[in-house]
Amino acid sequence: MSVMISGVQVPPLILGDSAYALSNWLMKPYIDRGNLTPEERSFNIKHSTTRVVVENAFGRLKGRFRSIGKRLENENACNVIAACCVLHNYCEMRNESFDDQWLNDIHIHAGVCPGDPNQRQNTNAVAIRDAIKRFLI
Repeated sequence: MSVMISGVQVPPLILGDSAYALSNWLMKPYIDRGNLTPEERSFNIKHSTTRVVVENAFGRLKGRFRSIGKRLENENACNVIAACCVLHNYCEMRNESFDDQWLNDIHIHAGVCPGDPNQRQNTNAVAIRDAIKRFLI
């Protein structure tokens, strides 16, 4: 499922914020220490915009099916989450009502333990991010 961008093999990726470590499968923004290039700033804006859309989608999913936000038994977790995703997408496609109150007390990052964002960066992951940056700019 990977694609070739600027001579770099780019696999499917998860978007993470700057708290996460950059890896071959998790893409984070460039660290802004006041010296980002205009292209890196542009990448960060596009990354953030996309990540917010994804976070909102997961927030709506978790708001509609609160059982996902709770600890699930390992033997049932995949089936429960898959069923909730299918039902959620069906509801979204049919423009079923969604009560914004359902979003209260939903914490998208609950239970997530990010890695050390300052760890030495994976050179392949850096090449992937740079290739995506060049593609987007």
